[in-house]
Amino acid sequence: MGKIVNFGVAPPHDPMFGISGAYIVPHLTRNNWRTKATGRVSEDQFLYVMVKRGELTSNGHKQTKYFVRVHFFSPTGHDFNAEFEKLVDALAYANGNDRSAMALSTEPAASNEYPDDRGADFFITGFMGQGRERRPSFTIRLPG
Repeated sequence: MGKIVNFGVAPPHDPMFGISGAYIVPHLTRNNWRTKATGRVSEDQFLYVMVKRGELTSNGHKQTKYFVRVHFFSPTGHDFNAEFEKLVDALAYANGNDRSAMALSTEPAASNEYPDDRGADFFITGFMGQGRERRPSFTIRLPG
């Protein structure tokens, strides 16, 4: 059976709403992780790193987990997304304070490396066919 993760309502610092330097801090803490993200750099690319709490349902069992989500602003990069049982472990990973791939492959971003503020991206999808035979035939992403 599949897994379902419920993150609830997206917070204002979620990149789907755009990026603002006001939401980026040098380190995530127990006090700021719900409203802030941190920045890391990998191969001269900025990584927008945030921690989300989600309720994972698998085979009828519910469990709270902490998910580190890394957003890239270029088509290249590695997938550093991870999930943890404890908030302290998720924060250590997001901040690069453990011995994980994140810590070994990235470094903290300086404030001059933060991306420029930008609005949310827009997606336009076109469909071909009619009724149940209708299939998406194209999607265009318009950067914010």
